[in-house]
Amino acid sequence: MFVSTLGRLQVTVDDGEITPTAPKLRSLLALLAVRRNRIVPTGVLVEELWNDEAPISALATLQTYVYQLRKLLQAHGANGRDVLRWHPLGYEIRLADHELDIAAFEQLAERARDQLSDGAVVEALQSASNAAALCTGTPLYDICAGPILEPEINRLRESLLQVTQLRVEARMRLGHHRDLIGELKLLCGEHPYHEGLHGNLMTCLHRCGRRSEALEVYHLLRSNLSAELGIEPSAVIQELQRGLLDGAPEQATAEVRTAVAPAQLPRDLSDFSGRADEKKRLTELLTSDVAVTAAVVTVTGGPGVGKSALAIHAGHSVRSHFPDGQLYVDFREGTHGSFRILGRFLRAVGFAAGHLPDELDERAELFRSWAAGRRVLIVLDNVTTRGQVRQLLAGGPGSAVLITGTFRAVAGIEGAAPIELEAPDAGQSNEILSAIIGPDRMSAETDAAERIIAYCDRNPLALRIVGAKLVTNRLLSLSMLADRLADPRRRLHQLEFLDWSMTRTVSAGYRELDAPARALLNAAIAAGSRTLTMTRAEQLCAPGQWSADNAIEQLIQNGLVRCNWGVVGVDSFDIPDLVGCYVAEVAGPNTEAC
Repeated sequence: MFVSTLGRLQVTVDDGEITPTAPKLRSLLALLAVRRNRIVPTGVLVEELWNDEAPISALATLQTYVYQLRKLLQAHGANGRDVLRWHPLGYEIRLADHELDIAAFEQLAERARDQLSDGAVVEALQSASNAAALCTGTPLYDICAGPILEPEINRLRESLLQVTQLRVEARMRLGHHRDLIGELKLLCGEHPYHEGLHGNLMTCLHRCGRRSEALEVYHLLRSNLSAELGIEPSAVIQELQRGLLDGAPEQATAEVRTAVAPAQLPRDLSDFSGRADEKKRLTELLTSDVAVTAAVVTVTGGPGVGKSALAIHAGHSVRSHFPDGQLYVDFREGTHGSFRILGRFLRAVGFAAGHLPDELDERAELFRSWAAGRRVLIVLDNVTTRGQVRQLLAGGPGSAVLITGTFRAVAGIEGAAPIELEAPDAGQSNEILSAIIGPDRMSAETDAAERIIAYCDRNPLALRIVGAKLVTNRLLSLSMLADRLADPRRRLHQLEFLDWSMTRTVSAGYRELDAPARALLNAAIAAGSRTLTMTRAEQLCAPGQWSADNAIEQLIQNGLVRCNWGVVGVDSFDIPDLVGCYVAEVAGPNTEAC
């Protein structure tokens, strides 16, 4: 089987084409294909297929569509269930690299970049041309894309443009300037603010003895940028223009960055410890040079598990890899619309406030234009909905976007590599607390330290709160604090310090729950059920009022239960102690104490 997406959607097997014709089936298949080998959550699929108008029967209808796709594959020799797999949180299509055109395209694009960097220009041109040949039109032009698939299509378009730039650069190095002029004029017309393409056209025209036309291209670009965006061409383009006037366009070779690269990351934790494996994986993803577009990484986990701390710490550790700056926004600090955030980012990189576009789409386009060709890190912290980040995913190869939030908040973000944080083990928790209060105090009261870690349920934020209390109050012994934490009805009151609050952190995820999921959590705590099986969850659900499956799924996505994996998958779910304390003490006044 082979799936084509770089043009019209097409599925072919040995005996011919078997592309589904029903619009919903085509949209479902397209979204699963562009996110191959990754679980696409059920809610994301429903949003794509019906947007905000999902019928009551949406889940059942989705299951029917999946069945129809499996049946279609089965009828032509493929194992439908093996290719299109169900998971507790959604569905996944399994495709090998040789079964999807996007995979071949990305491999060829990566090869072309490497070859061009190594000076193998002829080989780079061949690889880039082969990648471009896989595209038979605008990606998925025959699909009526919804809110999830549309950004994926835009990502593919950007990837195609970058391959075009690779091919143009290779041909210029081989001296094909005259042959490129016509193509570059078309490309500049399609991308009137793209400085790289205009610079290439100016160079080609000049080297063909058409210097006056090259200068006209510069003046047209400058006019467009000034009139539409209120900015001047970059220093690189201005240097190229001066080189044209002097008769030496080769002068424009230096990379020019913003005079002061923004460094917006919050202060790193000097006593950060643990998470060595997760940090290694995160830094590898952020600094990888194999992506066709900017790397996008999501860090998810339950309340207080340390998502922001890891993101900020990792961001500082890779700062040298992003010389054009690090941009940061914390969605926890208030209402942040994309319009305001883009304004902040654009001002930070040097655009005058009075010249910023008044429309959101124009600001997003300007930001993408600035980020293209630069190496910038964008950190979007404590995201609560996927919609908050759609207009902020900018940058080309060498840039990265790092997003933190619950699984529910970040599910469906296009092209994202996930990192899920679990509670640290006892040894790592010991390291976290020891790094804050010092090894001497830890060793002096070993038993009390172990009790504190247990009462904090190995939660990094809770450990940081108790550590801060111990550091700022030398009269407070570990034994005294452990005794205060021992009462579960008062535990959350002890886990408050300055602007840190376990109650506020847990409540953020609790408030996002629908009524059925909240009711199941309350019922479980009231019944003393800290570990739930699906059978037990169904018993706690009021008959006919809600689905235990959907309620459990929401609890997982908001980080309010932990999955226990058995031989064939998840077989039970644990409610973390601090979540149980919150439900018993704050959210459910009629429930029993935890």
